[in-house]
Amino acid sequence: MEVASQKWHDPLDLSHNQALERIGLILLFMVLAELSEWETYKEMD
Repeated sequence: MEVASQKWHDPLDLSHNQALERIGLILLFMVLAELSEWETYKEMD
C-alpha cells in the first residue's frame, strides 16, 4: 500500500499526466484539421 501512495504523490507522475493531456489535445486538433481539410476537398470535387 505504501508504494501505491508514494506513486500517487509522485510529481513526475503528475507532469507525465500533463504531457499526456497535451499530446491528446494536439492529436485532437490534428484530427479536426484533417476533417476540415477533407470536407473542403470533398466540396471542391
